[in-house]
Amino acid sequence: MQGAIEGAAQGITSVGLNYLVEEMDVNPLLANIGFSAISTAINSTLQSFAPTGEKDIFKHIYETYEKNALTLLGAGDPRDPNYAWQQAAYIAQIQDFTTIIKDHGLETALNTYATSFFNSTAVNAIMDTGKTIGEYFEGKLNQVSQEQKEVDIVVIDSAGKEVGKVKFAKNENGEWEPIGKEEKGYWSRGELGVDFYGDLKYYGYGEIYEEFVDLGVFQKIENGKQKYIEIRDSEGNLVLTGTPKEGSDYIYYNPENGYDNIQVTDYLNNRSYSFVDWILEDYSELDETNNTTLFEIDFDSMGNTELSFDGSLFTEEDIDHLKTLNDIDKEEVLSIFYYPGIGNPESTGIAPGYLKGLGEQMAIASEGLANNTYIASYENSPRLLDKAQNCWAWYKDARDITSNPNEITDHIIIQMVEKFGGNLPEDMVGIAYSGDGDPLLQGLNQHPNIDMKTVAFVGAPLWCGRTIDNDNVDNLLMFAGENDLVAKANGFLEHDFKGSTAEFNSYKFELKDVNHTEYTYDPIKDLNPDPLKVKASKFIAEVSNRVHNSLQLESFLDYNKGLLFDEKRGVYIVNLDEVEYED
Repeated sequence: MQGAIEGAAQGITSVGLNYLVEEMDVNPLLANIGFSAISTAINSTLQSFAPTGEKDIFKHIYETYEKNALTLLGAGDPRDPNYAWQQAAYIAQIQDFTTIIKDHGLETALNTYATSFFNSTAVNAIMDTGKTIGEYFEGKLNQVSQEQKEVDIVVIDSAGKEVGKVKFAKNENGEWEPIGKEEKGYWSRGELGVDFYGDLKYYGYGEIYEEFVDLGVFQKIENGKQKYIEIRDSEGNLVLTGTPKEGSDYIYYNPENGYDNIQVTDYLNNRSYSFVDWILEDYSELDETNNTTLFEIDFDSMGNTELSFDGSLFTEEDIDHLKTLNDIDKEEVLSIFYYPGIGNPESTGIAPGYLKGLGEQMAIASEGLANNTYIASYENSPRLLDKAQNCWAWYKDARDITSNPNEITDHIIIQMVEKFGGNLPEDMVGIAYSGDGDPLLQGLNQHPNIDMKTVAFVGAPLWCGRTIDNDNVDNLLMFAGENDLVAKANGFLEHDFKGSTAEFNSYKFELKDVNHTEYTYDPIKDLNPDPLKVKASKFIAEVSNRVHNSLQLESFLDYNKGLLFDEKRGVYIVNLDEVEYED
């Protein structure tokens, strides 16, 4: 389906951006994703190529450009009228080096300006010959045949070592002029000019190549501005490109914020990013085999969000259903599609590491509850694209569409039965995180014989109007982080379960400062886990343990300085730093 689903639901943009932030392991409290955040993540990926020395490749690329080009870009915002005027004034005084050669001759032109163009080692080697720069190259060029149009003049030091190379070409006047240079790990060529500082650099068209640790960095200059960036590894494989975003002619750089008006394509991670005003405007997942776009999120300045997918991701039935959605349904599809937490990278039935911290805290709280039930309803989903496909599966399961309307729900029940050898225990505690919540609840409603006394939902979006109709459910626990945009977009804590046939106790908790990925931790990989995640896991485990004794739970909730009950919302506000647990 090469078309797009468009929606203008409020909050969609921020939810989508937050999702990408969490996937990139960048601070999820950022209101928007800036270029600096993405470039930091990309630089981290490139560390394998840069074991020592300079690590910020984007800064290095700009500094290389600035050393080779006549421009004021980078000193301010190119869209500022005052800066634009300064830039125009600067460009107006640049003298074309071809004109200087025509007016004063090559020898004088080189003697006057070439020191800033050549490296100091080459200049010193020329001086050691007893000649000026102009005399040196003029003498070399006089030995070249009249028919030759281009020539490379090599500079040799007193030890016979090559220390530089300059490319000359005949201009339209038939005169020799320098058009490029080459040094170890570097070459460049283009049109040269001189500014009022006397610097001889590229100002019209230019190409620059430089080795950066184990990477080769190539960039193009047009009208003195950066036009194209390309990075390859030592084997010539494409690693990254930077091009003007659609509708722009050039890319810009600001020392504080990095590059702007740029589309960055990261071929190592098969992702593409576009930035406007240094804020992410477009994000794409790419097919690793041919770099075509599989999944795209486009954020515009009006708060609208557009999703696009490659047709191979959906069946004809899926596409037909999407085409018939009304506006309300479209908003629901968009909000659901951004929900993370369903990207289990493991195989069927294997709990991902990020839930094992919660299991550890459950074991500490009560050995009797340590064997909690984990349902791996989604599997093998390490990438954003996989999670997007699983969100669509969640939606189909919640709406009961397609020929197998409860695929996820059925998967949950089958795994529960298999986990316990066909003999499910009584008085179970089910703890469902994110996308596991709604399918689990559907399974309980469809199988009233399942004896799950306590259901704990952790940041788990629920379908509007979902009820609890399994009479075995006595307790409902709902945990949502204050900064969990997934739960907030769904209105998770506002879900009232009206129309439920079951009678149950309901407890809702909002955990301060916690986002969608901070409810638990991996005790194996995280040798020094985030204290906030440990505290969140401990609180969820302690409440889940105490809920079986109503007096014990009520005492814990009512006389704990870390909890404040919001009567209007019916929600406990939890300050994890102040929660008290008696010995």
